[in-house]
Amino acid sequence: MTTCQRCSDQTHLLEKCTYCQKYICRKCEKSARRLAKINRLIICKDCWGNMATRMQFKSAKAK
Repeated sequence: MTTCQRCSDQTHLLEKCTYCQKYICRKCEKSARRLAKINRLIICKDCWGNMATRMQFKSAKAK
């Protein structure tokens, strides 16, 4: 069991936010986008509140 760096909940599955580099649980994940078969962009709820990072997330294109 590991701890979410945003909400401090104990969980088995943590993913890294692409923008703030925190390990977050599924509850703290605001959105995720698949860029390729293995590449995913993940944005947490804290980064979603920042308009610059939100626009950067929404404008990401598949490579």
